[in-house]
This record gives sequence, C-alpha cells and structure tokens, in this order.
Amino acid sequence: MRTITFTIEGERLLPSHPLAGQAGEHLDTQLSFDLPQEWQDMDEYRLHFCTDACRNYSTVPLTAPVRFSLPQVLMAAGTLHLFLEGRRGTQIHRTSMARLLVEECPDVPCGETEIDDPMEGLVQSALRDFVQAMSRLEEAEGEAKALRQETDDCTRAIASLTARVEALEKALSSAGQP
Repeated sequence: MRTITFTIEGERLLPSHPLAGQAGEHLDTQLSFDLPQEWQDMDEYRLHFCTDACRNYSTVPLTAPVRFSLPQVLMAAGTLHLFLEGRRGTQIHRTSMARLLVEECPDVPCGETEIDDPMEGLVQSALRDFVQAMSRLEEAEGEAKALRQETDDCTRAIASLTARVEALEKALSSAGQP
C-alpha cells in the first residue's frame, strides 16, 4: 500500500507526492494528513473529491488522525482533485484544492474490475445535501404553519378585546351623561 502524506501550510494542501496510483485500484493508496495546531481539535473532518468526469464525492465524517484509503470509484484515469474540511461547531476550516494523478492501467481495461462496494466510505455529497435540505424544509414548513396558527389566534383575541374595550367605553360614556 502506498501512502500520500498531506501537509497544510496556511490554506494550501500539499501532497508528499502527486501520484495516487493506477485506474481501477481499490484501497491501495492511503491519504494521511499532518494537521497543524489550529486543525487539531476539530469535531469532524471530511475529504471532498472531484474527478475529471465532474463527479463529486465526500467522505463520511472522519476523526483525527485523518486517514482515508482511496476506493475504486475515485481511481479513474486523470486528475483527482480534493480538499480537506474541518468542523468544530460553527467554525469551519477548508484547504485549497490539491491535485493527484491517477494513471491509466496498462494491464486491465478500465471498468472491468468489480468491487462489492466501490464507494467504500464515500457518499455522494449532492444526495446527502438534498436529503438534509428537504428535512430542514419540512421542519421549517411545520414551524411556519404553527406560527401562522398562533398569529391567527392572536389576531382574533385582539379583535375580541378591542370590541370589548369599545363596548365598555361606550357604556361608560353613556353612563356618565345625564
């Protein structure tokens, strides 16, 4: 297994070497991250990837020490772009984009190797983000309906109180006249 160690300088993500491996490999390359002090106490880390075919992936939440083995789905010939994100509460750190080279495989035509789970630890970030957004939207819709009901109830109560005050003022003014 080959290991690529990344260091973070400022926001730059620098690999120890740029070769990720050959197309079709599965879990043969491990990414390891040497985290600076300001990144040490993050609650979770995620790696975000983009392939030359414009497919975007992110990892499941990772913890320190940050290590990730590249699954076959990311090992397509071309350039593999990635960045690291660290989160602690509302604080977010992100690196700039780094690039790794995935060479064509001369022995095996690309795509012929079958792996049980080619995603191995990856989720399609678009699907996850969509599900989270829909969940937040449903919650907000429920809150909006409850707020609308409360507003309507308050409006009716104010109208009723206003009518009672006007009736009392009328009764008081007529009672005070001879």
